[in-house]
Amino acid sequence: MGMFASAILAAAIGGPVAKPAPIGFLPAAVYKRSCASCHGDSAKMIADGRLKMRPRRDLNDKVKEMGAIIQPPLKPDQSLVMTDLLLSWESGRPFLAIVRQEGAKLRFEATPGTTVQAAAKGSSLSSGKDSKGDYVSLPAGAGISDVRFTLRRGKTTVTLDGSRAAWTRY
Repeated sequence: MGMFASAILAAAIGGPVAKPAPIGFLPAAVYKRSCASCHGDSAKMIADGRLKMRPRRDLNDKVKEMGAIIQPPLKPDQSLVMTDLLLSWESGRPFLAIVRQEGAKLRFEATPGTTVQAAAKGSSLSSGKDSKGDYVSLPAGAGISDVRFTLRRGKTTVTLDGSRAAWTRY
């Protein structure tokens, strides 16, 4: 990942600030591969009300505990991403995780049903999907901190400024 460590863009209001950087994994794919067989898919968790009774901190503690036993184990910042993914399923808010940058392609994962638009340096960015997933094409000289994402899911619209790495307050 070069100069990038790890971080997230999860749509919500407020939250901690860190250097923006790709997280290096697909959170929903990890959930499906390592968690869904015991905990069910996102729709089942919400219908069962499993998330509603948990404050974010408690849910993150449980995700850290479970994340330590999957292979490969989740790092602490990856546990935060997984927590925010679960909370986005429950709340219906948009969620976006920047996965990695591959040259001019900035790869991301968004919750199903989220419409994603991106702009950088005053221009709309083209987006696409290929065998590796969703991406936006960055203009020459643009980086993550130059990107502004607009996410729409249901009645919720959130604009994320790429200079902030996390929007995590639910």
